[in-house]
Amino acid sequence: MDFFEAHQLEQTPDYQAFRARIRLRHTAPFRALPEPKRDGNSSWVGELETHGADGGAPFEVVVRRSLGFHPPMTSAEALQVFRDSGALLEGHFVLRSGLHSRQYFQCALALQHMPVVERFGRALTDQVRPLGAQTVVSPAMGGLVIGQEVARQLGLRFIFAEKEEGRLCLRRGFKIASGEKCLVVEDVVTQGGRVQETMDLVRAGGGEVLGVAVVVDRSNGRVGFGVPLVSLVALRVEAFLPDQLPPDLAALPAVKPGSK
Repeated sequence: MDFFEAHQLEQTPDYQAFRARIRLRHTAPFRALPEPKRDGNSSWVGELETHGADGGAPFEVVVRRSLGFHPPMTSAEALQVFRDSGALLEGHFVLRSGLHSRQYFQCALALQHMPVVERFGRALTDQVRPLGAQTVVSPAMGGLVIGQEVARQLGLRFIFAEKEEGRLCLRRGFKIASGEKCLVVEDVVTQGGRVQETMDLVRAGGGEVLGVAVVVDRSNGRVGFGVPLVSLVALRVEAFLPDQLPPDLAALPAVKPGSK
């Protein structure tokens, strides 16, 4: 055998399909079978045939790829990813909601690493797949990376809302069809204002919001969107009104690190 190559064609929740190329001395081009077959274990099997130049019996090669098993990501594991990437910040922060906090999740620092994006996306996708969404919608900027990854893993359309004159809107020709089933994906939720604005845009276009998925829910259970809400990390984090800061927080300079 001169060489063997396998090229991934697609990945679904159930199997990975491969096209394989084999070059043997004195052989004609191969014929790849269209669908893989389950082999009874945790692998899926793709087959191809090559026929000898002399018209002899087919030479069959089986290509195997085990999908393996990915256990659900726990909240503690997700939180550790933030710590390891330096994305969980300590200090005095002004949140998008206007509240002040000692902690801030700078998701962009964690999501700059594609393996983290893929892992977070898979963990959220596992939770929202049963909803049956057709489109993922995210508010820019925070929800862009994780929203697109969730859409990619679900095989769905992805669009985003962005600010115009201080309010979120759909631009760039994005439209919501009547009855379109949408999932809203965001990075962090505290009071839920941007998520609610995005939901309102979907409904204004005639779409239906099936659920909300976020990486970090720091709302302390105070936010209700009227649809299922899933998250990777749910924390009870103290947040204060600007005129009700504790002395230790008031003594530190405030930083506003979030997206505008």
